[in-house]
Amino acid sequence: MSSMEQIRVIQVHKEEDVFHCNRIHYSSVLHQGQRSKILLARSNIIPDKKFAIKQMPLLSDEDRDRFTRELCLMKLALDIRGVVNLLFYPVICGPTGYILMPFYEKRDLLSQRGKLTYYRWMKVFVRTAVSLQSLHKKRIYHQDLRPQNILLTDSHVAFISDFGAASLLPEGCDQVDTWTAAPGFRGPEADQEGGLFCPFQLDTYSLAVSMWQVLSSLCPVKNKPLDHLDNIPPQYAALLRNLLVPEPDRRWTLDKFLTEALELHPDLSCLL
Repeated sequence: MSSMEQIRVIQVHKEEDVFHCNRIHYSSVLHQGQRSKILLARSNIIPDKKFAIKQMPLLSDEDRDRFTRELCLMKLALDIRGVVNLLFYPVICGPTGYILMPFYEKRDLLSQRGKLTYYRWMKVFVRTAVSLQSLHKKRIYHQDLRPQNILLTDSHVAFISDFGAASLLPEGCDQVDTWTAAPGFRGPEADQEGGLFCPFQLDTYSLAVSMWQVLSSLCPVKNKPLDHLDNIPPQYAALLRNLLVPEPDRRWTLDKFLTEALELHPDLSCLL
């Protein structure tokens, strides 16, 4: 990560300057996480223009490394469609870092459950799979894919967000020995003691669980996805069944999923 080009960061002394220097003003708290907070800000210039700001503590070396890593990976992914971009320069004020991003009106996938047709959901999932595939080609693995981290625009265009747990797989390496995805979204192989596993296959599994949760309206912590496919139309249940295979060497890749999804909906090839 240290070999990446340095990212310019603005240093300010007062919290209000975080907003003033970008001609925006604080509005409210959108989400309070364990290690960060997402704020809503509004433009001082363009009426109704909104922004999301990720506020992160920088109290320890680990905090500062996490902040730097997230910025570097977001910059590395700037040319990928369907990935949340940096807006303006990141800001540091005392022991706190701020990452400025677009605000997505439809919020995350869970907020849209029951509001989209199966076809519209497939459009969301195909676009997300294409974006994830592009991240993997840059050797970036997300490690925290779930419905809360896939955001939607007004027109239901999907964007992968939150690179706080993401990492870069070193060249010449194709496996990792730790995985931090949330319970319910972890591939079974990640919980085998002393094992090595492919992070890209695990990201694919997390995406499949996200798809299943949105389509089934069930919680993966309380229910095993493979045991609850009956309430999903059979053509989509078949896709999920192959993406959720416990054995990673038998699990569909993103390539295979996209091939099969486009067999169902050839018009979605425009998303590739």
